[in-house]
Amino acid sequence: MVEQISVFLDNRPGRLAELCNLMGNNGIDIRALQLVEAGEFGLVRMITDNNSKAIDLLKNSKMSFRKGEVLGVLMEDKPGTMGLIASLLGNASINIEYAYAFVSKIEKKAILILKVSDIKKSIDVLKSNKIDILEKI
Repeated sequence: MVEQISVFLDNRPGRLAELCNLMGNNGIDIRALQLVEAGEFGLVRMITDNNSKAIDLLKNSKMSFRKGEVLGVLMEDKPGTMGLIASLLGNASINIEYAYAFVSKIEKKAILILKVSDIKKSIDVLKSNKIDILEKI
């Protein structure tokens, strides 16, 4: 499992820059990020290399956030792999609530971040099918 921070921002120019600069200026590397628009607000989901420091910065900046656990999956970077993972979870009656992915140049693999209805069962299903689960990104 991987800890993710979700930050709520008002939807206006420069707000994402403020968040990213807050992290960067304090030596925090944002390892993965997803921005979702929701009308007047935006939701930034991010995984950093130092979530405890990031959370302290968010608190001090009075930014609204929450932290939670997501599933990090290391997968082959080839057509059909994401479909296989979704099928395995679906066949096990596990709902994928949201997902985002990126390719790791270092690993030469893809990393899939999943918010699922049952994280423990998901880990068991994927591991039993020889799919690697990440502890950190």
